[in-house]
Amino acid sequence: MEGRRHARRRREDSDMLRRRSLAAVIAAALFVSQISAVVASTAGVGTSQGGRSAAPAKDDKDLLAKLERGDVSRFVVDFAASADLKGAGKVKSKEAKGRLVVAELKATAARSQKDARALVAQTKGAKATTAWLTNSLFVDATGNAAAKLARDLARLDGVTSVRGEKIYPLVKPVPIGPLLDGDPLACLEEPVVCYGLDLINAPEAWGLGVTGSGIVVANVDTGVDFEHPALVNQYRGNLGGGTFSHDYNWWDPTGVCGDVPCDNAAHGTHTMGTMVGGDGPGPMTPDIGVAPGARWIAAKGCEDFGCSESSLVSSGEFMLAPTRLDGTGADPALAPDVINNSWGGGPGDEFYRDIVTAWRSAGIVPVFASGNAGPSCDSGGSPGDYPEAFSVGAVDITDNIAEFSSRGPSAFEDQGKTTNPNVSAPGVDVVSSVPGGGYEAFSGTSMATPHTAGTIALVLSSALGVTGEQAMDAIRTTAVDHLDDQCGGAEDGDPNNVYGDGRIDAYQAVLLTATGGHLAGTVVDAATSAPIGGAKVTASAADRSNSAITGADGTYLLFLPEGAWDVTADAFGYAPQVATGVEIVTDETTQQDFALVLLPRFTVSGTVVAAEDASPLEGAQVKAIGTPVPPAESDAAGHYSFELPVGSYTLRASAGGCTASLTADVQSVTEHEVVTADFALPRKIDAFGHGCRRIPFAWSDAPTESALFGDEFAGRLRLPFDFTFYGATYNQVFISDNGYLNFLAADQFNPQPVSIPNEGSPNAAIYALWRNLRLGAPSAIEYGTFGSSPNRTFVIEYSDVQAGTTATLDFEIVLYEQGETLDLVYGNNPANPGDGRGATIGIENATGTDALEFSFLEDLL
Repeated sequence: MEGRRHARRRREDSDMLRRRSLAAVIAAALFVSQISAVVASTAGVGTSQGGRSAAPAKDDKDLLAKLERGDVSRFVVDFAASADLKGAGKVKSKEAKGRLVVAELKATAARSQKDARALVAQTKGAKATTAWLTNSLFVDATGNAAAKLARDLARLDGVTSVRGEKIYPLVKPVPIGPLLDGDPLACLEEPVVCYGLDLINAPEAWGLGVTGSGIVVANVDTGVDFEHPALVNQYRGNLGGGTFSHDYNWWDPTGVCGDVPCDNAAHGTHTMGTMVGGDGPGPMTPDIGVAPGARWIAAKGCEDFGCSESSLVSSGEFMLAPTRLDGTGADPALAPDVINNSWGGGPGDEFYRDIVTAWRSAGIVPVFASGNAGPSCDSGGSPGDYPEAFSVGAVDITDNIAEFSSRGPSAFEDQGKTTNPNVSAPGVDVVSSVPGGGYEAFSGTSMATPHTAGTIALVLSSALGVTGEQAMDAIRTTAVDHLDDQCGGAEDGDPNNVYGDGRIDAYQAVLLTATGGHLAGTVVDAATSAPIGGAKVTASAADRSNSAITGADGTYLLFLPEGAWDVTADAFGYAPQVATGVEIVTDETTQQDFALVLLPRFTVSGTVVAAEDASPLEGAQVKAIGTPVPPAESDAAGHYSFELPVGSYTLRASAGGCTASLTADVQSVTEHEVVTADFALPRKIDAFGHGCRRIPFAWSDAPTESALFGDEFAGRLRLPFDFTFYGATYNQVFISDNGYLNFLAADQFNPQPVSIPNEGSPNAAIYALWRNLRLGAPSAIEYGTFGSSPNRTFVIEYSDVQAGTTATLDFEIVLYEQGETLDLVYGNNPANPGDGRGATIGIENATGTDALEFSFLEDLL
């Protein structure tokens, strides 16, 4: 044992965390939560909004008591009036449908809420926010007036209830062993797509020239890392040339991210990647998305582990009529075509039905996960179990239903939801994008749902005028049958309440609807005739545009409806070229080649220093956001330099997890111009005063092996001395196999990291490498005490712990007797996953309100 430890290779760097008067040194960690879903299927849309469940008593005694005590400061007022949306069914244009639905909903809310808003306005310190989509009022009030206001509102005519705001929890990722022969992430290293896309035959649909181009997808989720390489080009807010506009493309009612898209739980980035990630037939690898030609927008309806009712409702309104970042200028013309919802609650809850019904009336397809409460019947949750929702179950690589996948029948079976789920799709070990530019494999119906949403985007793009109803019908009709009678369904077993109509087949669904001709050609460099891979070719006609990405050989293929199209070829670093009036004929191929002229270059240079003392930062990276140009790295003097095509760019400078990153805008229209951009990066300091810095590598072989072994365990160790952490003193520590320890209580079943601080458990924690890990031979957790009082250290060593099926990792946590100081030391681990790209690293206080986050899903080690 001793010899094996000494023979192990170590990485020659480490992180030291200690607190000093102002700048301490401790790395913080973050907690990544993956949400799973509970959802239903879609049937016909009624002539008015979905029916409300029986209203609770107007005087909610529990709410009144909480308001009087000051335990809560927000409550919800529900109104009886429902908008009549039947007129939308008579309108053909999706934009006109949206405008009619929004107008009706706002008018109904304005009429029915008039007296209630006046009453709130008369109450000092009270504030009301109208939710016109659900005809509800969110009221914020404190003090003695809050309970009185709630009582007065409950007495108004037309008010059905006054109640507390609901929180809908996110479902944790499903812990399931990989069914693949080896690591599911291995597909990232191969020139093939991962199994989920193959199983539904997405590449075959791309081969027809159908990639979802011209369609806008969206998710209501935990947010999206808009700069992820697999997603940045498809973001509707990407204006090209490194510039972005988040107006009408991003909405954050939670306030967690603000005006710039982010994802503090990884779930939203993962689901968006499965819808659109990569470039399909283009040169980028890996390809993870079903409809890589589609554009995306997003709303952050979930704060982290839970989704507040107000955030979900606000996100629903944004999807129906996107707005500027300040909430003004609502425009239904910019609404998405399909919305992915990989979240949900228990069965039979109508809380979101008005929203889903309004989406359907406006021509938007709402796709929901059926949930992870299987294998029992009657487990499919809401909103997926609504007749108006299109719900999705999960299958594995063998095309069998996942045990966790929720089953029907729907709680709304008597209202038209004949089977639940509607269809099934790959949902086990699905590899997709996570914040920070990385990729991870997650399992759950949350992962199956975006496969289906992406397939809907493919079908919608396959012919001019395909409606959402037709797309859903095509997917159900062409799904691969799986007969199953364990939870009921049709007499012949198809459809049924386990698989729905079957496992989706994107290729067959597209074949069923596709009508048009092909546009093909090659894009080359005008000076050298060399093919340009990754160029974007966009065909535009009237109010529609379709695009394709060229392969490494410069070729492209687009499937277009018959007619005349203006076609533009554009590639980073080149001037665009336009061909007008290109004729497309049904069942024929039109050839259109392009030769692009290289743009002149200019130079960006500068220095990167530490803000505290202006000392140069070596190894800092400066990147032009949203471009394929590799980041420049600073030298020992802090100097960096690189070239860009003339234009405008936003630069980001970063220097690892111990400093914050900064951005700067640069612009040039002159060839060979030198533009200077200097950066002074501040050290990350949490509210308590912790900071971090790099220290020389020093490994301590812990002499005592613990009995901890296996997966999802928690162990306890008595400390040899009292250790002070965030001002509190502890004499014991609880150890998790998932790369973290905490000082409060045994903590299990938290394999997915999230961004910190976060009030969910664990807290009072040190996250050395928080990710899904396990201990199998020859793994071990060892410990030992070094030195003499009062300068002892206590070392907890993770030895050969397993990540995935092949990689093993070594790291250790060193606690100092003097308190508020610790080291995180990492061995010579493989870059993936040992560099932190799938983990949270840092520290957090006991209440989850303060943390020093070294990194979250970033490869900074």
